[in-house]
Amino acid sequence: MILSYFKTARRVITRNRIFSLINIIGLAASMSVALLFISILTEMLKYDNFHEKKDRIVRVITTSRDAQYDVDLATSSLALAQEIRENVTEAETITTLGYGFNGDFKNGDKIQTLKGSWAQSSLFEVFTFPLVSGNSSTALTEPNTMVITESASKRIFGTTDVLGKSLVRVGTEPGKNPEFVITGVMKDVSKFSHMQFEVLGSSATNESNNPATNSWTDVWSNHNYVVLREGVSVRQFQAALDHIAARRNAELGSDNKQIISLDTQRLTNIVFFSKSLDNQIGATMPTRFFWLISGCRSSY
Repeated sequence: MILSYFKTARRVITRNRIFSLINIIGLAASMSVALLFISILTEMLKYDNFHEKKDRIVRVITTSRDAQYDVDLATSSLALAQEIRENVTEAETITTLGYGFNGDFKNGDKIQTLKGSWAQSSLFEVFTFPLVSGNSSTALTEPNTMVITESASKRIFGTTDVLGKSLVRVGTEPGKNPEFVITGVMKDVSKFSHMQFEVLGSSATNESNNPATNSWTDVWSNHNYVVLREGVSVRQFQAALDHIAARRNAELGSDNKQIISLDTQRLTNIVFFSKSLDNQIGATMPTRFFWLISGCRSSY
């Protein structure tokens, strides 16, 4: 029975060689695209799943509107972070990652370019980034302190036994090369993290050397992540954000042309199924690209 099917198929292919070739090539191409699609999907769904509190972590995102622009941002203001920390009971913990700690770091005559962010010790309460040495509760509380990853530490010092040693941050301002004391060494950041860094500088340094305006409308440079309390829904937290935005916008008065609205984004949705946002801290795959490759696959 089965053998007859093969004989029939061979006859059809032999008689209609061009048509059969087109069908075989089309089938092979569609299967290749389908396998590629499945591979991409599998990889994307792994992002940020290693964090213990992943199901309760959200990022606060911003839409800034004025007479000329309507911009969706992955960032939000330091003023918002302070208000959430002090007044929003739905939030268990909040931490802020700020731009600007990238650059050249010097140990003696050795200089390495490292990728970094300004951060607070609360980062280690929100995310699962284990320290191999140092105290996660205090590592980033003092100005001019820093945490370094194991691989970066080995590149610069040849060892991970570096607590108490210092690195000079080169060329941040003319004539100024601030020194940072290493207070923590952490495991390398997983490739399945949407944020990638090799060093973290204490935000207290940034605040003392460059005092923040703490402006409600300064929404361009900081990523705010919140751990919701057990039992609190994203909808409840969103209601608190809506209340803050309405009050803060009203406080600016009728002369203010910039209107800020706030939204939330689940941690596990930042890389995949993400809306298109400016100021992303890492690479993402917007929802529209997902549907694009889905359409390519289904078009065969």
